[in-house]
Amino acid sequence: MRRPPRKGIFVRKNTLLNLAFLSLVFFLLLIFMTLTAMEDSVGSDKELLQPAYWNQEEYDRALHAIDQPRDLTLQLTVTNGGKPSAGLPFEIVTGDEVSSGEILDAAGYFRKKVRYHHSFIETVFDNRIIPSSSRIDSTTYSWYYPGEWFSSLIYTVDFSLFSVKERMSAGKEEMEYAFSYPAGWKEKNAGVSFGSLYGMSSDAAAEPGGRKDTEARIIREEKGVCRVILHMNDFFRKWNDNYSTPYKAGDAYRVTIGLTLMPPGDFFTTAPSDRLDPAFVPKRYGGEVEATDGDPFLSVPSIVPEEKIRIEITRDIRLTAEMLAGYQKQGKGE
Repeated sequence: MRRPPRKGIFVRKNTLLNLAFLSLVFFLLLIFMTLTAMEDSVGSDKELLQPAYWNQEEYDRALHAIDQPRDLTLQLTVTNGGKPSAGLPFEIVTGDEVSSGEILDAAGYFRKKVRYHHSFIETVFDNRIIPSSSRIDSTTYSWYYPGEWFSSLIYTVDFSLFSVKERMSAGKEEMEYAFSYPAGWKEKNAGVSFGSLYGMSSDAAAEPGGRKDTEARIIREEKGVCRVILHMNDFFRKWNDNYSTPYKAGDAYRVTIGLTLMPPGDFFTTAPSDRLDPAFVPKRYGGEVEATDGDPFLSVPSIVPEEKIRIEITRDIRLTAEMLAGYQKQGKGE
C-alpha cells in the first residue's frame, strides 16, 4: 500500500522553498546579532556621532581660528637711535615660510603685502651687521593674532632701545650679561642655552625674583635690567661627563642667552578688515578615532593674541683651565 504524503512544510517536492525559508531565517538572525553587538560597543547612534574625546571640538575650533591663511600689508620703519637703517636686509617669517631677501629702502622703510599662515608674522634682524655698541646679535619681532583679519600691520623698530653689557672674571669662569630695555616694556622670559646639551629658563610671571641655579643665575632688577650670570666652573663640573667627548681647556664652546619682552600696548598698530574667516563646522568622529585624528590628552593651543620681542646674543668662548677647575678637581679632566 502506498504511504500518504506528510503534512507540513517539509515535503520533498518543496525542497527549494524550504531552503529559501531557512536562508531567510538565518539572515534575519545574523542581522539581529550584529545590531545587538553594535549597541553594546558604541551605545546609541547619538553617541556614535559625538567627538571621541571631551576637548576634541575645542581643539578643532582653536586650530580653525589659528590655521586660516590670511594677508595684510606690512609696514616697517627701522632706525638706530633716530638714524634710518638704509638698505638693511632682514627676514619675514610667516608660518611655515621664510622670506630672507627683504631690504629696507633708503629711508629705512618697508611696505609689502604679506600672506601669512598660523596667525603669526615675525621680522628677524641680524644686529651684527648694524654699526652699534649694543652687543646684541639678533632681534625678532613677533605678532600673533588668530581668528581675525586685518588690512595692515605697522610698527617702528629702533635698535638703540636695547643693549647688553658684558663682564667676565679674569679666567672667564664667571660671565655676566646685563640686558637693558626701556620703560614700558615688560619682561616675559629669560633663558640660557649651554651648547646643545643643557638649557634653562626663567619665566617672569612664575619667578618674579629670578632664578638661582649653581651653573647660572637669572636676576631681575628694577628700571629695565635683567642680569644673567653664568658660572662655567659649576656647569662643567656637573655636565661635562654628559658629552660623548668631555671638553678640555682650549676647546671652543657656544653659549646663547636670550631675553623675551612684551612691548607697550601701542607698539604694534593694526587697521581692521571687512574680511572674515569661514564659519567653523564641527567635525564628527566615529566611536574609534585614530591617533592622527584624536588624542585623549589633547593640549588645546592658545588663541590669545600675543606680541613679543626676542633679543639674543651668542658667544663662542675658548674654554680656560679655570672654567674646568671643578671638573679637573674630581680627577676627570686632563
